[in-house]
Amino acid sequence: MELTLEAVAKDAFRRDFFLRCFTEREAQALELRFAFLHRVRQYKKLVGRRDLLPRAAKDIVASYLQQVESTNQLLLPPSAEPLRGRVLDAVTAGYCPLDLFNGVETLVRELMTRDAFPHFLRSKQYTDLCDALRSRRELPLAEVLVDSRRTQFLMRFLAEEFPGEEGNLRFWVHVQTRFLPLIQTTLFSVALFEEVQRHVRHVFNRFLVGETEGGEAANSVATRVPEIVRRATLQQIMKLQGEPFSPPRYANLFRAAQDRVWEWLQTEIYPKFRASSLRR
Repeated sequence: MELTLEAVAKDAFRRDFFLRCFTEREAQALELRFAFLHRVRQYKKLVGRRDLLPRAAKDIVASYLQQVESTNQLLLPPSAEPLRGRVLDAVTAGYCPLDLFNGVETLVRELMTRDAFPHFLRSKQYTDLCDALRSRRELPLAEVLVDSRRTQFLMRFLAEEFPGEEGNLRFWVHVQTRFLPLIQTTLFSVALFEEVQRHVRHVFNRFLVGETEGGEAANSVATRVPEIVRRATLQQIMKLQGEPFSPPRYANLFRAAQDRVWEWLQTEIYPKFRASSLRR
């Protein structure tokens, strides 16, 4: 399997395997290098925004080049000191072209390509990554959503590529892992009924209305659930409050809303997620 440093840098799934084959200190240094390369890529996207370049350049310099410890962690050799000095002088003078960090970026990338990357390609973690990628080629969405670690990668993909849509996945997973297990019982008690009612209100308010409580993510609303389904779910909640407790009825309470999210994940998101995680 062909694998490049660029693919590792841009994909959290690959990067996780890559970092596992290094000591904690080495992994911290490599994470810092990846972060530096990412910040430089963002800097270069500011085409036509010369007003933003000086501030962005100062932030990068302050985070990576002014601090001696950070510079050492980036493993810049002593011969790179003149290059670092020229970048610092340029930023101080307010001269911040798009290619300002080209020299440092190239050096950091070459060091990783020459040392860290070959070490990874010879490691067990690389073999494990290849096996994981091959298994993911045939992995259906359902198997991703029942595995918390795989779901985390899908959530990270949504946050990076579809910001603001993470609430859809949070809603689907919460109903499956928190709400449905609560009602899968043949024992009835007033305490259980009250707990189910509280949880129903919590799920509806958090994911279908968008109200948040302390410590909850602000972007938890399930945006892919249409208003007509929200209203129908609310009507069903009000109806169930006046009826005897019935686990099957509660089990279907959020089914229509989940189906809308599932269809969106299956048709629009998961194919893009697999393509991004498997790109070479």
